[in-house]
Amino acid sequence: MKKAIIVLNNKFDININFDNYDVYCADGGANYLYEIKKIPKLIVGDMDSIKKEILKYYIEKNVKIEKYPKDKDITDGELIIKKIYNKYEEIIVLGAIGGKNSHFLTNLYLLEKYPKIKYFNNNEEVFIIEKNCILKNYQNKEISFIPIDKMIKLTLKGFKYNLNNKDVERGSSLLVSNIGILNELEIKFEKGKMICIINDFI
Repeated sequence: MKKAIIVLNNKFDININFDNYDVYCADGGANYLYEIKKIPKLIVGDMDSIKKEILKYYIEKNVKIEKYPKDKDITDGELIIKKIYNKYEEIIVLGAIGGKNSHFLTNLYLLEKYPKIKYFNNNEEVFIIEKNCILKNYQNKEISFIPIDKMIKLTLKGFKYNLNNKDVERGSSLLVSNIGILNELEIKFEKGKMICIINDFI
C-alpha cells in the first residue's frame, strides 16, 4: 500500500517512522522537516514561510520545488493534498491541528472533500467517517464524534457509552468524550457523516 505524509507549517510532536512513507510538505512545513533531517519529495506553496537558508538547502539537495503566487484561491496545504491525493491509499497530514482557527477549521472541512486523509498531532488523530466501519486498537482512548450531517440510526458497540439505532442531529454534543472499551469498536449507520477525534487524554 502506497503511503504518504504531508507536513504543514505548524508545529507537531509525534513519534512516527517517516521511512515508511513518501514525504511532502507545504511551504513552511519544510522548516520542521529540516529540524528532523528529512528530505521531502516535493515542496509546494508561495514560499513565504520557509526560511531562505532552508529553501536553499533543499534546492541543493535537488528537491522539487513548486512555487505559487501568494494571492491564490487555495491554501498551500490543500494544494499539496490535491496534487498527491490520487497517488496514495493512505495520507497522513502533520500540523493540520492547532494554529490559526481559520486554518484549523478549514482543515476540518477538507476532511469531507478528501476523506482519505488523516490528521495526526501530538496525541490526537482526526479523520472522517462516511460509512460503516470497525476501529481497531483504540482501547482506553477518548473518542469523540462530531456529526457534520444528521446521523440516521447510529449504532456504537464496544464503547463505554454505546448507542442503538439513534438519530443524532448535526452539531450535537451527544457523541463527545466517549471511551473505547473493546479492541474492536463497531460503528454503523444508515446515513450521515461525522468527524472522529481520538486522543489519549483520559
